[in-house]
Amino acid sequence: MKSIAVLLALTLIANLSAAQIFENSTLTKSTFIASSFINDNEGWLADNNGMLFRTINGGQKWDSIIVEQNFLKLAFSDALVGYAISSDGLY
Repeated sequence: MKSIAVLLALTLIANLSAAQIFENSTLTKSTFIASSFINDNEGWLADNNGMLFRTINGGQKWDSIIVEQNFLKLAFSDALVGYAISSDGLY
C-alpha cells in the first residue's frame, strides 16, 4: 500500500509545474540526498526528511510534495517515468 502511495506521489509531482539557480535554504533546511535531471530544465531532488522537489524551469521555481520516504537514489527517464530507491525498497 505504501508503494502505491509513493507511486501516486511521484505521478502527482510529475504533473505539477515547477525550477535554475536555487539556494537550499529556500527549499528545505534538510539535506538533499538524491537527484535526477532529464534535461537542463526538468529535474527532481529528494531530501532526507521525506520531501520530493521538482523543477521544470531549470531551478527558478520548485514544487514539492511530502512522500514520507528518504530516497537514496532517483532515476527519471522522462517526465512521467521515474524510479526511487529507499532503504525500504524500489518504487
